[in-house]
Amino acid sequence: MTAEMAETERSRAELRRTQILDAAHQCFSREGFHAASMASIAAEAELSVGQIYRYFENKEAVIEALCVSKLEDWAERLAEVRARSGDPVDELMALARYHVDKLENGQDVSMVLEFLAEAARSERVGAVMFRVDAGFRSHLRDVFVRGGVRADHPSLESRVNLVSILLDGWLVRLGKDPAASKDEYLDSLRFMFEALLSQCDRCP
Repeated sequence: MTAEMAETERSRAELRRTQILDAAHQCFSREGFHAASMASIAAEAELSVGQIYRYFENKEAVIEALCVSKLEDWAERLAEVRARSGDPVDELMALARYHVDKLENGQDVSMVLEFLAEAARSERVGAVMFRVDAGFRSHLRDVFVRGGVRADHPSLESRVNLVSILLDGWLVRLGKDPAASKDEYLDSLRFMFEALLSQCDRCP
């Protein structure tokens, strides 16, 4: 097989994997990770079950690949925001808006909750989530340091934790009240971020 043929084959395989993961996303959103079957994923993808097994050894491998894909999307967004970093409050708000926009409907909320549950069950998925979260927390530390908090100040980790809790809390709020206003939430977040950063110059 020539190098060009091999590259074409890899591209074809990636397209097929993407097709399967898109179908799995739909099935898992409707039925949950463990209620959905390989047969339902195959039907959604308009493929045979055998074709799916050519790319994924079992349903757990599909779940893991989907989790990794979604978490890597978040990591890429984090890198984009970091590259455009300017005003610290605006930077935090850009992350918050992306987080809110990714949870526009009940299916999205269900999927994220499924990811969190799977991270607790699967060591491999948990490791990916830990890596992405570590990158996110590192970014938040950098924002506060640029805002005036010393890197060794005791309040730094508390501020990072608070921002993480404020963002993660939106997922829980939507789970309890799907009609919650994201605009009111974002307005409140800006107030909180401004308050957190306005205190930075008082850190001894």
